[in-house]
Amino acid sequence: MKKALQQLRPFKQGRRIIDGVAKPLKLSANESPYAPSPKALQAYNDIVGDLNRYPDGGQYILRDALHRLHPHIPLDNIIASNGSDEGISLIMRALLEGGDHVVVSQNGFVMTETHAISCGAKLIKAPEQDHKVHIDAVLRAVDDNTKIVAICNPNNPTGTYVPIREIERLNANLPPHVILMLDAAYAEYVDKADYDDGLSLFSPDGRIVVTRTFSKAYGLPALRVGWMAAPSAVADAVHRIRTPFNVNAIAQHVAAAAIEDTEYLQTVVDKNNGVRERFCNRITQLGITVIPSVTNFVLLRFADSDKDGDNKDGTGANAHLLKHGIIPRPAGGCDKYLRISMGTEQDMQLVGDKLQQYMES
Repeated sequence: MKKALQQLRPFKQGRRIIDGVAKPLKLSANESPYAPSPKALQAYNDIVGDLNRYPDGGQYILRDALHRLHPHIPLDNIIASNGSDEGISLIMRALLEGGDHVVVSQNGFVMTETHAISCGAKLIKAPEQDHKVHIDAVLRAVDDNTKIVAICNPNNPTGTYVPIREIERLNANLPPHVILMLDAAYAEYVDKADYDDGLSLFSPDGRIVVTRTFSKAYGLPALRVGWMAAPSAVADAVHRIRTPFNVNAIAQHVAAAAIEDTEYLQTVVDKNNGVRERFCNRITQLGITVIPSVTNFVLLRFADSDKDGDNKDGTGANAHLLKHGIIPRPAGGCDKYLRISMGTEQDMQLVGDKLQQYMES
């Protein structure tokens, strides 16, 4: 085993099953409860007859659809990937060498850390403020050995976001040699006027890389398809290590069709955001702190039993929900926090009922 891997642990997936429960309500993986676009499903049916052929290694149908959606990004600067996870991995593998530093925020996508460390880089975590990425702390963590600054925006598991003016300030104050990587997996859900996924700052000659996914709002996690907008120098490096057929034919065609159905995507986003708002309002009334979220999940903070004299913690809430066939996800490495993905209106009414039952017991 490589020495770098000795400090890592395998990724722990969100729980899927509960013993004795045939169909638990799985709210542990930030999946969409809504089916993909009908156009996407039709594209799936249309392509299955060609499974005896290799996919297009050039990814043209998907990259072209993305270019039409974001016309200011040249086609050559768009690269599809096996989920945004692989995109992050490709960037790290293409750019990092042993001894390089990667700066991340205190909370963020855990696989970003894994990919950086596996490349022999030193990971530096910048503390957050009020569950938000703290740009000044990130800048203080940057040094002469920093190669990449990686920001998850919106952030996971907090669900918070950094306004575009702060991303602009970060970009303006980073040394010239540093790549700024923005993971915007949940961008579609954000309805804030001061948010931008970073694509507005993208330039083929710049330093900003933006990774996106079809696993969340588009409802296609089973196909594992994502993409990145990469500066030309980064794209050239990535293509040197990218496997020829890293995105399968079904994923390419279905994702391209999903992009075209903008009305359906907006319907899904509106449903999610409405359900989230009503759920958060109810949970707040129960005395549980809800970290303000712009995504398809919320982070709940329960009382600290050691300090607040309250035994209604996240560990107990998790056990109570599991007992009733609901799978949330513990977060934060302590008994205070619980992350819950948004389901349908009916799903979240059930979760609210069970959390109320727990708090009042």
